[in-house]
Amino acid sequence: MRIAEQRKKDVTGPKPKREEKQDIEDLKKTKTMQKSPGETFFDFSRYREKIKQKKLKKKNRLYEELEAKDFEKFQDSVKFGEVAQAPPQITAIPVNRGRNSQLSIYNDLQLMKEKNNLARQQMNPARKRLLEVEREKFVTHYRNMKRKNMSNES
Repeated sequence: MRIAEQRKKDVTGPKPKREEKQDIEDLKKTKTMQKSPGETFFDFSRYREKIKQKKLKKKNRLYEELEAKDFEKFQDSVKFGEVAQAPPQITAIPVNRGRNSQLSIYNDLQLMKEKNNLARQQMNPARKRLLEVEREKFVTHYRNMKRKNMSNES
């Protein structure tokens, strides 16, 4: 009876926040919501929708708070009338840029090339010939496609 009475209160008027929290905790404990005896389907569905809306509001509020916290550290405090003398200078070097990263990429490519060459050298001659024929077929097909595209554009 307690749940049915609370649902009727929901329909009639707003509840204090403490009771709302209790309802949400009760819902978390019970895995499925069931219609209590004597309760109409309309009242039950209205109650269920209200609970869904509360959960959605809570979730949205949490997301908004998180987003606000994320961007707080990026805001500058500028006093009224303050004049900027120059644009900001970026002093941090990105991880993927610079000479060292380019060398490492180059080295990785060289290692991959060496591994592929080694695998090709150890390959069966018949298999090697099949791959070469297939490669040539794809190259000619690609060149023909390019020619068609160039002739269509002209």
